Amino acid sequence: GDEVQAWPGRPIQPSAAYALPIISGFEPRGQLLVSATYQDLPNFDPVVAMMLTQNDEPEPTFSALGWYPSVLWSINRFGDVDRATVLAGQFNPQTGVERKYTGMVFETYYTDNTIDFDPPLIWGLTSRLVSAENPNFAATVEDASKVLVTCAVPGALVSVELIRHPTDDALWTVSADGATGAPQCAGATEFFVQAMDSAGNVAVASKEGFHVVGEVLADTIKSIGEERT
Repeated sequence: GDEVQAWPGRPIQPSAAYALPIISGFEPRGQLLVSATYQDLPNFDPVVAMMLTQNDEPEPTFSALGWYPSVLWSINRFGDVDRATVLAGQFNPQTGVERKYTGMVFETYYTDNTIDFDPPLIWGLTSRLVSAENPNFAATVEDASKVLVTCAVPGALVSVELIRHPTDDALWTVSADGATGAPQCAGATEFFVQAMDSAGNVAVASKEGFHVVGEVLADTIKSIGEERT
């Protein structure tokens, strides 16, 4: 669309909103980002929104530790029609790169649950390189029915569904033995984790947009097959 998000003090980003299908007796609760395509624009100078005043003020500077905004989508239930709102750009002031998204695929989850609005709790993440072409991931997630790791490979985001560890209900891994990585994420340098519960509530764990593949993350996962503390 031709819409933009313009919050004072933040880079202006392209946005779009679309009406979600109506399903009688159910409401859209959460969305998971399945895949996306993007183009990175280096040496980018974003326009930073500012409040309108009677004085001629300079454009404010913008600072962040990584990609902003860190989450690009949400469901808006205000009004007579439920809508999904999507931002099509992220800016990283640490690198001067604007990531322009050219396509996104979402899964939207509907529910008739009017009691549970609490999303899953993601409290541990880890990643390591089984080999250069085979990154591995694990996440500790409470109250989840589905967990995705979403990787940034050149020009695209791809998601891999994690499986629940056979001896630990809160531990989600690429494979039961932890030895097999995710070849779909070959070449990825960044990732984030998404989790959904049985009521369709969604949580996203992203550190300034993405975590770094192979980075040692402070968490409670020691390794697959070892006791968590």
